[in-house]
Formats: sequence, C-alpha cells, structure tokens
Amino acid sequence: MVAILSMLSCLNQAICYTYAPVSHFAEQGWHHTITCTTLITVYFVAYIPFAFIGSWIMDHRGLRFGVLLGAGLQAAGASLRVVGDWIDPSYQLYLLFGGQMLAAVAMPFMVNSPPMLSALWFPPSQRAIATSVAVNCNQLGIALVYILCPLVVTSVTDIPNWTLLIAALSMAAFVVTIFWFKSSTKFLNVDDDVSYDWHQWLSAFHHDGFFLTVFVFAVAETVTNVLSSLLNHILRADVFTKCAHPTTEATVAALQQLCGNFLSAVLVPVLGSIQHAADEVHAQQAAGHEASYWMETFITPEVVLSVLVFIVASVFCGL
Repeated sequence: MVAILSMLSCLNQAICYTYAPVSHFAEQGWHHTITCTTLITVYFVAYIPFAFIGSWIMDHRGLRFGVLLGAGLQAAGASLRVVGDWIDPSYQLYLLFGGQMLAAVAMPFMVNSPPMLSALWFPPSQRAIATSVAVNCNQLGIALVYILCPLVVTSVTDIPNWTLLIAALSMAAFVVTIFWFKSSTKFLNVDDDVSYDWHQWLSAFHHDGFFLTVFVFAVAETVTNVLSSLLNHILRADVFTKCAHPTTEATVAALQQLCGNFLSAVLVPVLGSIQHAADEVHAQQAAGHEASYWMETFITPEVVLSVLVFIVASVFCGL
C-alpha cells in the first residue's frame, strides 16, 4: 500500500512541475499565452479548498475511495493536457489549464493520506517510517522530473511527447491502484447521521507547539516549491552560469534534490539523538535533578536547524 501511494504522490508532484525544467520551450510552444509558474500556482490555490473536501471524503468513504478518486483525477488531468497538444491551438490553453486543475484537485488525496494509511496498515512502531516514505516520495517527483525531462525534451517539438509520457505513467498508476490498492479491515464506515467535525481544523492549533511546527514546515515547503518552480530561471543568472556549465540546468536541479534527501538521511538520525538527549534533560528536571542550562537551551533540534538555515541563507545571499 505504501508503494502505491508513494508512486501516486510522486506522479502528482511530477504533473505539477512537468514543464518547470524546460519552461522556456514549453512557454514558446504555448505561444506565451500562459507561464509555467501559473500552472504550478494552480496547484497551490486549488489545494486550499480541496484539502477540507478531501479530508471529509476520506473520513466518510475511506482511504481506498479517496486514493482511487485522486488517482483517477490526476490521470484524467494529465490525459486532458495531452488532448490539448493535438488540437487547435485556440483550445489548447483551456485543456491545459483544465487538466492541471483536475490534477491539482487530486493533490489532497495524495499528500494528506500517508498518516491515515500508516494508522490503518501499520503497527505504532512502524507508522513514522511508513508516513515518512510516502511523504518524501512527493518531493521525489520533482527530482525525477528534472532528471528525465532533459532526456526527452531537447526542443519545442518534444513537449507533446513529454506530456504524453507523464499521462501514460499516470494512467498506468491509476490501473495499478484499481487492482492492488485494498481497503483496510480497520476502517469503519462513518455513520451518515454523524456530522463532520469542521472545528478540528481550528482546534488543532490549540495544542502546545502545533502552531510553531506548522509554521516551520510551511516555510520549508514554501522554499522547496518556490525554488522548484523558478530554478530553471534562477540558474540562468550570471552568477550561476559558469557553475552550471557544461552540466545542464536540469541535472543541477536533480542533484540538489538528491543531495537534499541524502542530507536529510544523515541529519534526521543525528537530530533524533539530540532530541532524545533533550528529552532526558526534561526527564531529569521533572525528577527534581538539576540539568545543564546550555543543554536545555541550545542543544535542541530546533536550534540546530535554525543555525543551519541561517548559515545557508547567509552564504546564498552572499553570492
């Protein structure tokens, strides 16, 4: 189940950033009637209302129904974009935008479902790993797009073939989901007479530390999305031209994604050890023992990450 959901999540992000590595070719093929950043923005805007709707659907109809619906929507959206490449250019923009919108509507079913999947299919000891795998595969979709796109697209005329490839993969994933993504026996249908608790979206912020956690994640997600959307333009700046040559811009972007995942694999266990040490300090304080002020105040995952972000920002801005 994790493999299928991870594949769908990866493809959803790939659909979102399909044209980002070759934005200049794509926009030229669309006669500059729309930009790649506009298509990507559609994803973020559509996600806001449909995040609530997607949560309601999965709570009432179950995980399998939600994932199937999401897989079908993104396959239909990717296919609709293909149709737009082979018809009169005057209608191409509408089909392109409509296909992107359909795939964007599917996004909540892909990115919001990993915690539900892990809760239904895995014991408590394995839920964190299962959730992490499915969530990180969403970002893997960006890396795959930046790796594969330059192999397929070398000119404006290759854009339809690239769009067709993404659509074919999405349709294949939809078929796999139909036959192999199963319902969990742990799921109990919610009584239709029981109203959905919409207040849970606000009450979540009443938990201690929740707002700070969401804020940090939102900033990190924003940085990833902005850089992934504009990287093809950013790397054309004079300061990066010499660095990128003769390696293509798409390869540089893919390497950044892969290095980011590698660094995460290194830092997560290290920061986990730091967190355990911090927990021991709090346990000592609860038991009445005196704890180190420096350990309590500065040796925490939050402080370490903040220092790293500050260093990276200083180096990047100094360029």
